[in-house]
Amino acid sequence: MDKKQVTIPILAISLLILAYLPIVKAETRLVWSFDWEGMDVEVYAPYQAYPGDTITVRVRVEAKEDLEDVYIRVWLYGSKSEGFETWTKYIIVLYYVDLSKGVVRDQNFDVDIPSDVSPGLIYSHTYCDWKVWRWPSWRDRSLDDSFIVTYLKNKAYEDLQKAYNKLLNDYNALQVKYNKLLN
Repeated sequence: MDKKQVTIPILAISLLILAYLPIVKAETRLVWSFDWEGMDVEVYAPYQAYPGDTITVRVRVEAKEDLEDVYIRVWLYGSKSEGFETWTKYIIVLYYVDLSKGVVRDQNFDVDIPSDVSPGLIYSHTYCDWKVWRWPSWRDRSLDDSFIVTYLKNKAYEDLQKAYNKLLNDYNALQVKYNKLLN
């Protein structure tokens, strides 16, 4: 095999990996949903992020029946100062709107996570309020729930871990050289 036959596949594999990295970072998952009394709500968020990042929270609402006065709020919480303070972000998804059967509202909300939010879990308390027709009148319905949204990674710890591993590798290489000199 000549160098060209080895270099081209390695280059192609490297480019494929680089092309895939942004997809992995932006990957989201369903973090909460309910389907009850004429309404289906789904909330999507990324698996993880860092303090200082902007994440996208996607909220999909589907009217399975005619609905009135639909109100949906997503309130995000995180810790600051290692748990001594709280960070919150308030998102109004729908504010007392009427939805006809079959209507889907699919919205993305960009959330800036401050750089001083402590690593750990970001969670949500979500509240939904609506009216659905149940003969002979419109009936009030509501649901509130809490759930985990995203895990904030610790960049400082990861950088320290990389520096430690580099020092350990350097130490081991020097130890090998030292042992060779002793022999």
